[in-house]
Amino acid sequence: MRLRERLITLSGKHRRYGYRMLHARLVREGFKVNVKVVERIYREERLWLRRTKRKKIPKEGRERGWCPIAANQRWSLDFTSDAQANGRKFRTANLKDDCTRECPAIEVDFSLPGERVVELLNRVARERGHPCGQSLPGILI
Repeated sequence: MRLRERLITLSGKHRRYGYRMLHARLVREGFKVNVKVVERIYREERLWLRRTKRKKIPKEGRERGWCPIAANQRWSLDFTSDAQANGRKFRTANLKDDCTRECPAIEVDFSLPGERVVELLNRVARERGHPCGQSLPGILI
């Protein structure tokens, strides 16, 4: 009876624990009990967590992402990092045209502050024009 009460209080205190974690807690507290007994009491007291089902969105309701159909309509900027053989890390800023998958600029250095990234975008915009002929917010030419 003491085991059942302790299991109920522990499951109330640790709501996200399953019967295995609760069994480990009980063993640490000095109870000599089999995990199967804990599982049986856990089920009898209905202490398990209900799994919530994901809301399924019908295929008709999903919106497809906009895909560029001509060059220079949308750019993507990605940052990657790697390390040299001596352990020194470096970063790259890769600018990619989403339609042609061409990479008009790659900036590589040990440090890439925001000013350098803005400078990279301005340089490519001067050479090729802004995506869709519009200026990007926050970028000065």
